[in-house]
Amino acid sequence: MLRHKVLWSLGSYPIESSFHRNWPDKITKLPWKVNGNTATRLPSSKRVDIVPVLHAQGESGITKWAQMLRQTLGTVLSSYRGIASMTATDITGTTAGNSCLVLAPHADDETFGCGATILRKRALSTPVKVVIATDGRHSTKSSIISPDQLVELRRQEALVACSHLGVESDDVTFLNFEDGTLHAHLPDLVSVLSMLIERFRPAEILVTSSQDGHPDHRMLNKAAYEAAESRTDIRLLEYPIWFWHPSSWISRQESPVSQANNLFIRPISEIMRMRRYRVQAHPYLPQKKEAMGAYASQVTNLTGEVDWSMMAPWMLRNFTWNNEIFFERRDWRTIDRMV
Repeated sequence: MLRHKVLWSLGSYPIESSFHRNWPDKITKLPWKVNGNTATRLPSSKRVDIVPVLHAQGESGITKWAQMLRQTLGTVLSSYRGIASMTATDITGTTAGNSCLVLAPHADDETFGCGATILRKRALSTPVKVVIATDGRHSTKSSIISPDQLVELRRQEALVACSHLGVESDDVTFLNFEDGTLHAHLPDLVSVLSMLIERFRPAEILVTSSQDGHPDHRMLNKAAYEAAESRTDIRLLEYPIWFWHPSSWISRQESPVSQANNLFIRPISEIMRMRRYRVQAHPYLPQKKEAMGAYASQVTNLTGEVDWSMMAPWMLRNFTWNNEIFFERRDWRTIDRMV
């Protein structure tokens, strides 16, 4: 692995990520060298792999190119979000009165993905419970804040954020699985989710998308479906987080043509494959933004360290639209009364 400062991983995505390990060995090379504001064209033999540009910091100009490339690719995925929104069924009115269990792999996912939906429910005194699966200890590297301190910090941020969403601390459950390890605890995860579902009996479950690139997001999605499999009275909807990030669509094993297809074609195909729903964020968007701001460790460089990982502004904009997007599997049972 490149021993520079890894930048691609943002927010709750670990610095040494599965995305970095899955990046293809041979992809397009950049035909220039950047020094400050000057770009010098290089001969083919000296052209630089795009991988260090995406992942490294420390050389002059590298960070700017990395940010530009990520933002450009992310803009494509954001345009797909617009398509999802335009083609979605509006369930703003019907979902507001439905009790809900919100499953978040990490503290912040519940707020970014469905904060306005939670606010809308709580405005009607609809019961909402939030479950945060992991402790967040590996969300960033720091020589100032220890992993144990980071766990406590993110826990407190979650409680503050949820309070902004109208969810009391008694309705927030921390499962405390180690960040990045849900794949190793699937049976236990399914068991505890089954218990919580039986105890709360929600009308809806909201969980991160099966197409999110982070393994914890996908594993929590899998656990949610297994835990709710026998319940015919529950609607299970997926809220996308890393779905909108290019890292979710790149595979090491495939050719450059397939990689391009995965990045530019597959996301829209996945969107159209799912049932699509939207919930209007207005007039709750200001409150949602306030709740998002409670996650200072995720939206700012809290310590000023170059290794500190945070969610980029272009990525955050996916969660401040005037609606929130939810997906439903077409092979999952449909509850007609909900739409």
